[in-house]
Order: sequence, then C-alpha cells, then structure tokens
Amino acid sequence: MENTYIQHINIQVNKILFDEYKRLGLNEAALVVLMKILNASKDNFYDLDVETLEATTSLTHPEILSIIQSLMSKQLIHMSTNRSDGQYQEVIDVSGVYEQLVSLIMTTKEENSNDLRDLFEYIENLYGRALSATDYQRLNSWLEREEINALSIKEAVDLAYKNQITSLQYVERILQNTKSRNQEESDELPMMDWLKGDT
Repeated sequence: MENTYIQHINIQVNKILFDEYKRLGLNEAALVVLMKILNASKDNFYDLDVETLEATTSLTHPEILSIIQSLMSKQLIHMSTNRSDGQYQEVIDVSGVYEQLVSLIMTTKEENSNDLRDLFEYIENLYGRALSATDYQRLNSWLEREEINALSIKEAVDLAYKNQITSLQYVERILQNTKSRNQEESDELPMMDWLKGDT
C-alpha cells in the first residue's frame, strides 16, 4: 500500500529522494538522471531515451549510460526489452526506487523509535523518576528535527544534570542555545532568570 501511495505523489517523492539520495548511494548526477526518469515515467515504466536525457542535462551519452548501469546495480531500476510493432524498445521499471524509499522511511522511523526508547530510559535512570507522556512527546518532537539527534539530546541532558537541573524545558533551552550559537560541545549553560518565570 505504501508503494502505491508514494509513487503517486511525485513532488513529495522527489523531495524525499532529494533529501535521502546520499543514503541510497547516489551522487548529484545520478540524482538528476533518476529524477528525470521518474518524472517522465508512466505507471512505473519509462521508455529509455538517452538522447532526451542528454539534451536536458549537462551529462554526456556515456555518462548517462554509466549512471543507468549504476542505478541498475543498486536495484533502484530494472531494465527490460519490449517488442512493439516489430521494433525493440528498452524499458526501465522504476518501482525499485519506490520500494527502497519506503524501506528507507520505515527504517528511519524504526531508528527514531529505538532512539526515543533508549533516550527515554537513559533520562529516567539519570533522573531517578518516571517521565510523563508530555516529556515523551517532547523528546519525540526533538528527534523529528533534522538538526537534533539522540547524542546531542543526551549531551544537553548531561550538561543540565551536571548543573543539578532536571527540567526538560531547560534541556530544550540548551539545545536551542547550542543550535543558535553553533557550539555543539559548549559547557556554557544558557542564562535564565528563574525569578521572571523563565523555564
């Protein structure tokens, strides 16, 4: 079902592909060729037209053929030869792209879930108390941000705890401060005025 859904939302698929192409083992030239093939494909199939790809990119004929071979070796696309009206036409099946994107998304979700569970247990053990559902949601929202990972959250929790503060609101301030100052290994705590209700 996910395959059917993801292949019919071309803009979003291209966005996902654009964000994740490195994890698929692609370079920028391969990304451009693959996105052009996806854009021109119908019902998961693309009639191979190297001349059009060459005319609409800065790549040479041999470079495009090499990229297509590489995409096949990564099982992102599959090629077959069809006969129509006495002529043979090479056809590319792009369904492998959708399958791998779905797999990548599911793996990322699973990794985030594992990170969240590990992080939750780590903080509960450190604080010596159970965290609330709100705390769980807060941790999950942090992990969904691109610029924050489990390690940076643990470092912020450790930094706050080292200063005898066990508030996740304060940990969030540390993360925001770290991001704004781009100091991932800073030992400085953000300045807060507790009397003015700063949390």
